[in-house]
Amino acid sequence: STMLKRPCRAFQRKVTTTMASKTSAKTSGGVSFTTWEKIVNPLAPYAVPALVAISPVARPFFKVKDRLSSGTGKLGGANEAKPVVVFSSRSVKDLAQYKKEYGQYAESAQANAGVRMCFSFADRDKEGVVLQLGWFDSAKDYVAQPESLRACYSSGGDGDYTAVFGEYDSNVVAKIQALGGLCSFNDGMGGYIRDPKGAADADAPAADMAAAFKTGQLPMIWLSKRKIKTGLLEQAKISFQKGVNRMFNNAPTAIAICEFEVPHERDTLWSLRVFNSFEGFKRHFPVPSAILFRMVFNVVPTWEAFPIGFSFSAPESIQGAIAANPGNKAYTQFHFGDGTDALIGPLPDFGKGF
Repeated sequence: STMLKRPCRAFQRKVTTTMASKTSAKTSGGVSFTTWEKIVNPLAPYAVPALVAISPVARPFFKVKDRLSSGTGKLGGANEAKPVVVFSSRSVKDLAQYKKEYGQYAESAQANAGVRMCFSFADRDKEGVVLQLGWFDSAKDYVAQPESLRACYSSGGDGDYTAVFGEYDSNVVAKIQALGGLCSFNDGMGGYIRDPKGAADADAPAADMAAAFKTGQLPMIWLSKRKIKTGLLEQAKISFQKGVNRMFNNAPTAIAICEFEVPHERDTLWSLRVFNSFEGFKRHFPVPSAILFRMVFNVVPTWEAFPIGFSFSAPESIQGAIAANPGNKAYTQFHFGDGTDALIGPLPDFGKGF
């Protein structure tokens, strides 16, 4: 489909607008709000529940609209996303030894051109548990963990788990499964992961695509498991995709917005968001917009609970996200560049090679 392969002029216009906007004064980390956003943000805790309450009245309109629209509404490249993003939660024997081994592994792995993030944090709520995140531009760029690091993990690790987004191969599967724990490999995703190596074409020059990856800001990364109300999974998946179709062009620095069904759990999704600028976070869900109404009337009402929710960002970015929507407080926060040694491994570098 042309939307992913030819993000084209609409994408270029949005990149230019995002990078060159003069409508608001910047604060540290690129967190800023327009006058309009400052007015509407405090209304979110009241407006969103009100819109969800009237969603049964609005949904028939969207069903008719979807039936009349041509095609499936699926973003063509979503299941062809070349990058592979791996999230894991693992129990460790000795945190100090783990920090040493993982730090060495992560520094070495991210030195490769095709590795844009490879970091870890100790879980704030579970003693002896660590969280890991890696972005590899392709399955061939995946860097397996060495035996010295694998030796840091507690044997058994019944609570360990991994979620794999994007396009993987049998080698990636084997290497991840060898680490133990419950592994969830997507069997087709909704949404997209932008491909930094294959994004440029005649209508989307490399300079414009590079602007999405080389922003000079630390990313905001959101990882969650979402329990969907019984019988509403298909509704959630279809309308999520249609909303994301609009986000793709409207938020160029939203470099990953995707979800997939957890293969061993009913009515449950793994969800990933990577925003390479605060502007990308705002533009993926502008107020008001067709995106907002699609999601609030059709997707948000399907959510039952978020049993897992983590955010990784600069402190000011998550503070801004909470100012935009207080519901974001529900995510357990981990901070880059906060002056502590909490981060294990290097800072993400999505701009490398551009």
